Order: sequence, then structure tokens, then C-alpha cells
Amino acid sequence: MMGLEPGDHIKIPINFKGNPFTHHGIYVGDYYLEDGTPHKVDGVVHFEKQHTLGEVKIKHTDLEGFCKYPERVNEIEVVNYNSYFSKIERMKVVENALKCAQKYESYGNNIFKKIFGLGYNIATFNCEHLATQCRLGYAQSSQGDLLQTILFYGPEIQKALQKMY
Repeated sequence: MMGLEPGDHIKIPINFKGNPFTHHGIYVGDYYLEDGTPHKVDGVVHFEKQHTLGEVKIKHTDLEGFCKYPERVNEIEVVNYNSYFSKIERMKVVENALKCAQKYESYGNNIFKKIFGLGYNIATFNCEHLATQCRLGYAQSSQGDLLQTILFYGPEIQKALQKMY
């Protein structure tokens, strides 16, 4: 976890209803916006479930808020991209993430329905989609793709497995 740099796409393993997933975000660090925004920003931009409302929102939190528990901060991993994917400079990634958080605070989930045609959805627009959108310029999620495959082909997969065993 040591050595995080602003613009890093980070992840941490989580357990969701007994299933292993990873939670993703963009580390923004200590950063003053170039446009003269006077406040210092620190931490991570990521999707976070609001437990009281059952709603998922884009949040700008510190690392402990990203992990949920302070003792898990050392479990954070940086998602490595090969040189082909490193063309967006780090400060642009930070700006992308902070703009997403600011737009979300202003417009809520409707901004993502308007921009991407959808709001938060674990299979089609989750935290990994958000992080890759900020980092790469397009949204993708390997765990979302896997979930969509399971949901779409689940009955066929189950039948094939039954035939095998």
C-alpha cells in the first residue's frame, strides 16, 4: 500500500454476501485543483453504499473510509496498467475522479443515467467501472462482466455442470 500516487487506480478485496469481490477507487491524495479551488482534497473517490438509505453514492473519502476499517489500509493494492493504458496523465485522472464526485454531489445518480445511460448497477456500472472510466477514459469491469455472464448464461452453465458431474 505504501507509495500511493495521485491518480492510482486502487482496489481492496471485499466479501459481499459470502462472495469474493474487489472494491475499486481512484486515489487522489493531497491535491489542490489547478483551477484555483481553495480547499485541499485528500483520499479516494469511489462508490459507497449509504447504509441508512440503501443507496449507493460516489463519495470522496479518506483511505480508511475506502477500506471501511483502519486496519485494512495495508491491504490496498494498486491496479497496474501496461504502458498502453498509462497515457492519461495522473493529474488528469485525479481531475476526472473529483469531477465525478462533484457532479454526483450536485446531480446525484441522475448524472450517470444521463451521461452513461445508467446509474449504479453492480453488473453494468459499479466501482470498477467508475475507476476505469476515470483512469482509462472508458468504463470496464472484469467482475461486472463475469456477473453479467453468470446472470445471462446461469441456467446453461448449471446444466453443463450437471452433465459433467
